[in-house]
Amino acid sequence: MVRKVSLPLLGVLVLIGAGPRPSSGGTVTITTATTGYGRSVTIYDGTTKESGFAGRLAAKIDGKGAKLDTYCVDIAHYANPSETVLPVSIASLTDGRGAGVGFLFDTFDPKVTNADLGAGLQLAIWEYEYNGDHAINTTNSKLPFRLVSTTALKSAIADANADLAALQKAAKPTGSATWYEVADRGQHVKNDGGQSFVGPATPGIASATPEPASLTLLGLGCLGLLGRAGLRRRASA
Repeated sequence: MVRKVSLPLLGVLVLIGAGPRPSSGGTVTITTATTGYGRSVTIYDGTTKESGFAGRLAAKIDGKGAKLDTYCVDIAHYANPSETVLPVSIASLTDGRGAGVGFLFDTFDPKVTNADLGAGLQLAIWEYEYNGDHAINTTNSKLPFRLVSTTALKSAIADANADLAALQKAAKPTGSATWYEVADRGQHVKNDGGQSFVGPATPGIASATPEPASLTLLGLGCLGLLGRAGLRRRASA
């Protein structure tokens, strides 16, 4: 989630040693900022409620070039103004949910023209990444990601469900997107920071190839971290 008011829910690749290891490419610095293409949301994991921004982020790589559309894929940690990340090609992921996230980004980010569509795409990414569902969860508190539904989010939820329905119909979802995985979470140990993103393939930046053992972990995100001890609580329900 984004900014200090973000949602510290469940991490992506925060298990020690579970992150992708580059056989090519290297780290870059990504800076992100919220845009008008999103909504304020509240998420509940059965114990904790947190509120923050869900939607398109404007990002720059190493402070150069045009701004890139990106979305959060790590709701366990607070976002910082900049992160050192490792670009990993989603096309190289053959297992897990990474390919579905790439499909959602590639297919629907170009169609984001308002706040509801941006929020809807972000919610769809989180729903599929964390729950593996093809419809937004607003009732099952046992799942790691549950959106607290409000009247203001009605259109965004409908957009998210439409995106997820398209993903479900895709025989073999794939995408050319890039997973920007935070490279050194230890640097943010004092503020529980370090956040990862999905964004477009960036010309001129070599993308790391995850080792075979990392493929499933990258696609499945935090599913190995669902034990409650792995969560850092910020508020009580």
